[in-house]
Amino acid sequence: PWVLVALTYNAAFFDAFVNWSGLLILGYTNFSMPLLLDLKLKTVRAARAMGKKIVSSDDGMTTKITKSVLILVTASITSVIVISIADSVTFAAVAFLLTAGLMAQLKF
Repeated sequence: PWVLVALTYNAAFFDAFVNWSGLLILGYTNFSMPLLLDLKLKTVRAARAMGKKIVSSDDGMTTKITKSVLILVTASITSVIVISIADSVTFAAVAFLLTAGLMAQLKF
């Protein structure tokens, strides 16, 4: 209990910890994970309906839209984190483009 008190005694440190943990963990968990789980669920349901082994589902307009939204949301969260750290729109734009480019190459 004393360690917890020592960490929360300084209100500024505790405030910064809560803000950063919320930004890093909850940002991706609340916005990116549901989209990723939706893509995985569509793959599993399509495979079960066809009675086949689970493979990557790369068809359907809904899947393409969901992938695009996932890429944009995750890249936006990354750019918000970079703005919070570096206070630079240029770095945030580079982080957005890098994240979007890397995620576009991934197979969901």
